[in-house]
Amino acid sequence: MGNFYVHYTQLNVINKILQKDGIRFLASRFNSMNDPFDCKFATDIVLPEAISVVKERYGKDVDDIPLFPYVISFSKKKDDFNMWRLYNSDVSLVFNFNVQDDFEKIADQNIEWHGDCEYLNRNEVRAYVIKEFEKVKENLLFDENSILDMIRLICFKIKERSYENEGERRLISCDAFTAKAKYNPASADKCDIIDCEIPVDVGVRSIQDGRIKFYKEINLKKSYLQEIILKTYDKKTFDQQKRDIELLLANNNYEEIEITQTQTYPCIQ
Repeated sequence: MGNFYVHYTQLNVINKILQKDGIRFLASRFNSMNDPFDCKFATDIVLPEAISVVKERYGKDVDDIPLFPYVISFSKKKDDFNMWRLYNSDVSLVFNFNVQDDFEKIADQNIEWHGDCEYLNRNEVRAYVIKEFEKVKENLLFDENSILDMIRLICFKIKERSYENEGERRLISCDAFTAKAKYNPASADKCDIIDCEIPVDVGVRSIQDGRIKFYKEINLKKSYLQEIILKTYDKKTFDQQKRDIELLLANNNYEEIEITQTQTYPCIQ
């Protein structure tokens, strides 16, 4: 049957998502989310707790997290009134992520984690972090990079329990760093290769309120899109928008995509 997940968004960006060569999402950096509170629980509560656990239980000092997560959010709730309202959306895209496919077949970028979010109260965080580390302790090389990877994946799949009605599933990716050459006439190759934290696959989405908002492009297979739901207020508008989207889909070579009108948001029939 597969797993159905829904992405709520705005109609004015649907043409940027449904591309001819695949479904294109811009995964927002954790501190560039549309909702500034989306990752606040992870950074303010879970991250310090995870760093503390690593230091106290495993004797490792971790001062910072040099690789930052990029997140795409889906919901398990299809055509949900509260989701329409919370995200101020007028269209939702319904995907069937077939459980028989390896996830590498779904996305062509490196996805570090994909799955349902965990919803915790503040007093539950430490015990959960310890449990997660203990599950992988025997297979985890306790070098700095492995620990940082584990901390990121623990932190950014956890949300505060008051958000659990969203039923969120996340795709999480991170910066891909590179190295650069520095000219050195004394070396055999006339240069030295030095490590540097320069992300090679990250773009700038916008600059707002003095902050740069970064993103990573994630591409999904067309075949995972199953349905488009429109939040329209009357039947006439729905029929017009449906024809427009059918033309967009045909122009971009999408096949057999059902287009329906919301059944939960108040509409005039």
